Amino acid sequence: MATKLHSIPGKRLGNSPDSVDDRIAKLEVRLQDGFARIGEAMNHGIAVDNWEDHWIELLREYEALNDDLAMAA
Repeated sequence: MATKLHSIPGKRLGNSPDSVDDRIAKLEVRLQDGFARIGEAMNHGIAVDNWEDHWIELLREYEALNDDLAMAA
């Protein structure tokens, strides 16, 4: 059984970009969801190499944003 994707509710004004905190929060949700989906797929014998590669890219983006936030503080 696959997990259903849900939109992340948020408050956006016009076309204003997300804040770093918003981007980090969204990445956290995506990372958690991706981790669960990868584990579920692996349990069903599905090859997940591409999924893992994408998850690692998201993790690197998450780490970079956290590093930027820490340096700005």
